[in-house]
This record gives sequence, structure tokens and C-alpha cells, in this order.
Amino acid sequence: MDTIASFCLWPFWNGGESRRPYNLLIEDLMRGHRVIYVWSGEGGLDYRDIDIDKTIAHIHAANPETAALYKRLEVVHLNSEDGSLRQVFPEPSAAIDLAISELRPAYARVHTPVTAFLPLLRALRDQGTKVVYDRMDAWAEFPALPGWHTGDIEIERAFTTVANGLTVVTPELARDLRTADLPTRTIPNAISRPFLRALLATPKPRPSDPPMVLYSGLMNPSFFDWDICYNVIKSCPEFNFVLVGKRGFWHDHELGLQVQEQEARLRTLPNSTLVEWVPHQELPKFIRQASAAIIPFAEGPVTSGVIPLKVFEYIAAGIPVVSSSLPAIADYPLVYAVATWQEMSERLREALAAPPTPTALREAELFVEANTWRERAQAMEDFAHAL
Repeated sequence: MDTIASFCLWPFWNGGESRRPYNLLIEDLMRGHRVIYVWSGEGGLDYRDIDIDKTIAHIHAANPETAALYKRLEVVHLNSEDGSLRQVFPEPSAAIDLAISELRPAYARVHTPVTAFLPLLRALRDQGTKVVYDRMDAWAEFPALPGWHTGDIEIERAFTTVANGLTVVTPELARDLRTADLPTRTIPNAISRPFLRALLATPKPRPSDPPMVLYSGLMNPSFFDWDICYNVIKSCPEFNFVLVGKRGFWHDHELGLQVQEQEARLRTLPNSTLVEWVPHQELPKFIRQASAAIIPFAEGPVTSGVIPLKVFEYIAAGIPVVSSSLPAIADYPLVYAVATWQEMSERLREALAAPPTPTALREAELFVEANTWRERAQAMEDFAHAL
């Protein structure tokens, strides 16, 4: 049984942005590994602000399949201000002085460029642990957030000087790091096996009239294009659109006001419904009700290297996905890539007028089977051990 250390800004149970770290963690546990998960706190969030026992009990109740896995999980909180470490799961304890080094993981991966991680990663590398920087987004293109340094590519380059290897979701994400001499491997996003089983076990109701079109996920203007979304919904009154996901941005007042204005405009359309964020395990009921899905993302550096996790979930449900032009997913089964909102509306009508054929659905099924987090976690481990 290997020990793997995973570093991330957010607690592992957080949804949205941290799905990749969470799913890799779950797969590591499912394959018999011990995992030490180190998180720094978001915007000064301290582990004492969270009832961790209650939180994990909630996860157990929602995901009974993975409940037993947490016996091999340790959660460590890093205070980004003074560098102190505290083990907060399975048992809260006194401060641990670089206990992460004493535990000697087989390899460590870091998912977010939090500068407070750098001393720990250097200590791990100095003792012989292989360190992998896993770049899952173009963080330098995001607005600065509390507790870490989005908006500064030099911070990410500092992580590549500490790392033995680099993994990226798409090749595009490696280009601006200038890491020609650093071993690099592309490891795309994927679908969770427990989520897939839950999705397929959820009964699919009779198609609604009018058909329901779904978007699920964060609606951050850094990548979500509210104008495309508004124009598509307005131009397709024959469909009902349901948007499920987080829209509040407490860390940026101006951004929050901008989103509120966009949300208010969208609510003026009678065929749009906005649903507040729901736990990930509750999404199958929304996906199964949908006849199609849209991914209205803005064109730019944030999205040029992105693979939205939601696309795997939509494909697994066998529904057509009409997406803004995202190069990495353009050739995925059931995906229709478009360049404008007019094309999105047109392709949506075409897709709903001619549902996927049995051949297309079989292709989608095979695609999903080959793109689970089990394969990704194994690829990550193989890459680290080969460094």
C-alpha cells in the first residue's frame, strides 16, 4: 500500500473547482492506497470553521459506496500565515511539525498554486519523494482570489521548478509555463465511477414537453458566457432551460454585482429556470430529465485548454451536448461544437429533432467506459513512479 500526498487550496469535500482532486483521491483510496490530503484554507478559512466530523458523515450518507474508504484518509490543514500543520481527520490534534515529511509518501501531487505549499514540497523532494504539479486550469488567467495567487504565471512557474514532473488536462495548459525540460504528461478529466453508477441507476422519466435543456456547474464570468446563454434561451422559446449551479462570488463584490445583473436579466425569460447549487450526488436527477445540454463558455485563454467534467456526465446520459468551441472536446461523441450563439441555437434544434442513434449511443457508452477516474489515477501514479 503506497502513501500519496495530495495538495489543494480547498477541502477535499468541496465541489465545483475541486472535483478533479476529489475524484483522484477517491480512486487512490479505492485502489488501496493511503492518502494524506493537505489543504490550505480558502481566503483565511480555518479548519476550526468547519465541523469536519459532521461534513464527512454527510459524505458517507450521500455516498455509501465510498464511506469505508476514509479509514485510509488523513486530512491535514496548513495555516498559510504561519506554516503550521494540523491533522484534522480522523482525529484533531496538536500542531504537527512537518509531519507530511515524516510520513514519506510515494509521490505528491499539487493541484493549485498556493505559495504556502512550496516549502513542504521542497522538503518532500529533498527527501526523495517525487513531486507532480497537476495543472488543471489556466490559473494565471483567473482574477486574483484570497489565499492564493491566480493572475500571476510566475507563481505557477515556481511550482514547476520544485516539481519532478508536470501533468496537464490538455496540452494547451503546458505552453505558457515554458517547461520544455520538465517531463510532462496529458491526463484529461474523466467521470467518477460511483457517479456513473448513480446516474445509470436513476430512472429516466418520459421526455418532457417542451423538452428540457440543462446546464450544470459554476457560472463564473471568467469562462461562463452569460450573453451566449441569454441569447440562446431567448431565441429558443420552444425549450425549457434549467441552469443548476453556483452563481455567488463573495470574494469579489464587483463580480458579484455583475453576476446578479446577468441573473436578473435571465430571469425575465419565461423559459429559463435557475436552480441554486446542489450537491454533486444530486445532479443525476437533473441530467436524466434533460433532453439535451449546453455548455455556453466564453472564448479565451481560460477555456482554450479546458475539459469540463460535466461533458462526461452528459455523454454518459446519452444526451446531445451543444458546446461553445472547446478544442479538447470537439471530437467527443454526442458533442456539437459551435462558434456563435446563433449556431448554438440552430444545432440545439437539430439535435433535439434527431435524437442520437443506437450506434451513436453505443459509441458514447464505450467512450465513457474508457474515460473514468480509475484510468486517470493509474496514469498519474505510473507517471510519478517513472520520474
